[in-house]
Amino acid sequence: MGDLNHVSLTGRVVRDAELKRKGANLVLCEFSLANNYSKKTGETWSKKANFFKLVVFGKMAEGLHPYLKKGALIGIEAELRQNQWEQEGKKYSSNELIINEVQLLSSPKKSNEAPSSSDYPAEEESFLMDIY
Repeated sequence: MGDLNHVSLTGRVVRDAELKRKGANLVLCEFSLANNYSKKTGETWSKKANFFKLVVFGKMAEGLHPYLKKGALIGIEAELRQNQWEQEGKKYSSNELIINEVQLLSSPKKSNEAPSSSDYPAEEESFLMDIY
């Protein structure tokens, strides 16, 4: 039996997905997903978020790209992959989720809609921009 590598998540798209073409035959769509969790500190609960880098390939990437807009709620099934590289003598690594299946659970919010209490604070979104 092979090793188990299966991730299921729901969350919101952090920023509009980016469609890329590499070479003649490779199409990929990259985006980030925010996934909420609660953390208790003392007697106080606070809302936190995990941020994940996701990639989808091929025809699925082309078909999903128009729907992967900031704020869209989606469910994914994916595999976790680790990328490793060396640059200027230093070793680096990053993790990303390679999507096998996606379910669109809502549409992204329109720009004229008022934000709800479930939206992510600006500091969490800027944190994501800093790490990618």
